[in-house]
Amino acid sequence: MPLVEPLVRDVVVYSSILVMLSTGLTLTYMTTKVPNFSHGGFATIGVYVTLTIGMLFRLNPYLSAPFSFIISGLIALSMYLGILNPLSRRGASYLQLMIATIAFEFLIFSIINIYADYLTENFGRLVEQARTVFLRKIDYKIDFSPLASALGLGELRGLDEPAMFFIAPITVVTSIVALHTLLTRTKFGRGMRAAIENPPLAEVVGINVRLAYAFSWFISGGLAGLAGSYMPFWFL
Repeated sequence: MPLVEPLVRDVVVYSSILVMLSTGLTLTYMTTKVPNFSHGGFATIGVYVTLTIGMLFRLNPYLSAPFSFIISGLIALSMYLGILNPLSRRGASYLQLMIATIAFEFLIFSIINIYADYLTENFGRLVEQARTVFLRKIDYKIDFSPLASALGLGELRGLDEPAMFFIAPITVVTSIVALHTLLTRTKFGRGMRAAIENPPLAEVVGINVRLAYAFSWFISGGLAGLAGSYMPFWFL
């Protein structure tokens, strides 16, 4: 029997993934004021990192989480340093920067489509569905039967829940607490907040505004990739 109602379980997992996505998107919008339409692409990168590790290499798919964070974060950082920052320094408007993120989104999905075709063509037996990544069937279960027995409820059996039901909210809480601590308890975080609130004044007092912006894009892409790495465990 399930320990938690399926509806409650879905709400917890879905909301956790959405919080990770929205936190990163909000962070970059607060810093650079650019609506990032390629944010979903960063999450999709996380999906395919999980696919590669979980199905191609046959490893624990949860090992993909840190790799998804780093890879998506670096791609987001490269977009900021290679596209958005140069355009901004040349006087591009926010509308032009937004269109640039849309173009980058097309680039990401083109590369992902090529990679999906490559997986299907060369590893069809290992990667069953390179375009529909769904790993819920291989998610690990956490068995609560021993706990039930310890509480004198030995007649209850099958008290197991998917690991994602616990990992997703724990990841969200850890990420939010870490980000809050960084922004409020560290010198770099206070400088980053100053760069967000008043960039010209922050530069006058010696704060590296571009570094703060670059860091926010890396964290934003990383959180999107992390959310994407969890999606195959729950979404169809």
